[in-house]
Amino acid sequence: MSEGRSAPVSTPNFKVTMLNTLPKKQFSLTAWLSASLLLMLLVIALLSHWWLDSAAWNSWAVSWLRRGETSSLQKFTADLPAGHPQGNVWLARSWLMEKNPSEALRLLDLSSPTDTFAVRVRVTALEQQGQYSAALQVLLKAKDAGLLVEYGARAARRNDQDNAAMAYNSAWELAPDASTTDAASYLISQRKYSQAETLLRQSLADFPVSSNRQAWYRALGDCLKRDGRYAEAQAIYEGALQVYPKDWLLYIGLGWAQYEQGGQVQQAVQSFQNSIDLAPSHPDGYFALGQLWTREKSYEQADQWYLQAITRDSSNAAIYIARANNARSAGNFEKAIALYQAASVAFPVNPIIYYEMAWAYRTGNQPILAKTAIEKAISLSGTPNFNFFLLAGKVYESLQDKGSAVVAYKKVLALDPSNAVAADALNRLAVP
Repeated sequence: MSEGRSAPVSTPNFKVTMLNTLPKKQFSLTAWLSASLLLMLLVIALLSHWWLDSAAWNSWAVSWLRRGETSSLQKFTADLPAGHPQGNVWLARSWLMEKNPSEALRLLDLSSPTDTFAVRVRVTALEQQGQYSAALQVLLKAKDAGLLVEYGARAARRNDQDNAAMAYNSAWELAPDASTTDAASYLISQRKYSQAETLLRQSLADFPVSSNRQAWYRALGDCLKRDGRYAEAQAIYEGALQVYPKDWLLYIGLGWAQYEQGGQVQQAVQSFQNSIDLAPSHPDGYFALGQLWTREKSYEQADQWYLQAITRDSSNAAIYIARANNARSAGNFEKAIALYQAASVAFPVNPIIYYEMAWAYRTGNQPILAKTAIEKAISLSGTPNFNFFLLAGKVYESLQDKGSAVVAYKKVLALDPSNAVAADALNRLAVP
């Protein structure tokens, strides 16, 4: 090769390189386009499916919302589009209203176990079937403290105390701040004062800035007061009032703690008056003064305070009953009966009114009217009450109806096996 002449270009190598590279680039581009097209088709298919589902869901939901009273629940159930997010729960609730918990539970099998609305309906269905423990298990799995508290209240009302205690305890473990007041109130109602006190003091220590502390102090004072520890209760109320000086309910608790310590009447009256001064439109302070003067046998004075309480809350049956009881305690049976009858008109399904009325009739030597009243009380009472049957037994005895008296006293012992009055009555009636 002569000087100044350039070296030949390696054309074959360049061609080889292009031949090796070009198909790869073309293949990569083709694959990318194919994948993109497939993805786009998939998205379109999904969107179309979602749109069609949504259209079907919306159409069914509109029909459901517009349904009339004569609409067929069976047809709506059969027409429910697959996958509707809430339709099965709506239908389940309606089946419950038709007293068909089995169909409701079948529909709820399609729902999420943590859907609060679905859980609530499922629990109601199980309770309708009497499956109370199974209902509690659903709530324990859902871990919803609020629903557990609601269940606990229902269980307590039906005297299912084992499940009630478990529900309240579980609610407190899940959400102690939110559930302490309810759990403690339940324990107090069951006279488990030591457990309630421990729970309240622990929450007061663990949650120093909780918005519920005020309620916890009230509950702790009430717990100690009911346990007969009046001086300790007074100290709790007085300490709480240093922090919450405008809490009129604390003053009512303080008043009763003072009164129960040996008749500190004037101190108690002043505490109740403080409550009235802070909340003049609320009946509680007036009601407390009425109860205090009843216990002091100042019946006329008590009656005036009850009237003031009723003026401020005419929907509270307890005030009407207390006023009638006050007249009965005063020996004014005619007035007492008139007040009970007026209360029964205002609150026709309240069993306590008829129970107290029966006492008045019995005390006033009117056993036939007493019998009518106590049987009415028993018929209205959702949960059997041994006190009702105990009074019924006494009324039947006064009417020389030994058979009915024996039945009533046996029911007392079934509800309260250690009841000495019922046991003595059965021995007196020569019942083995």
